[in-house]
Amino acid sequence: MVSGQNETDANIFGDVQCDGKHIPYVNVFIMGTTIGTTTDATGHYNLVNLPEGKHTIRVQGLGYKPVEQEVINSKDKSVEIKFIVEEDVFLMEQVVVTSDRNEINRKEAPVIVNV
Repeated sequence: MVSGQNETDANIFGDVQCDGKHIPYVNVFIMGTTIGTTTDATGHYNLVNLPEGKHTIRVQGLGYKPVEQEVINSKDKSVEIKFIVEEDVFLMEQVVVTSDRNEINRKEAPVIVNV
């Protein structure tokens, strides 16, 4: 808590699951702000002393499709939001990059790889 801020006690808590299993270490944040957290090792999260009003909460993590949900926060209220995410198979495919130790002109290279 930054000194000088009013404590609203407007809280959001819950968990993130995929196929009935809790997902640890995914990002949970309020869109358009710098307010956010990650789920803990058990897939649960807690956002405290949030600004009052209507907000969009977004959950995203590597290998999962992002999910958003709107919520209205009010002073001295806690809201539980449980997120169900789906695996993103496209992002989970393996990528292999190979190279050799020889320098070659970019125009002569059969394949150009940018990182």
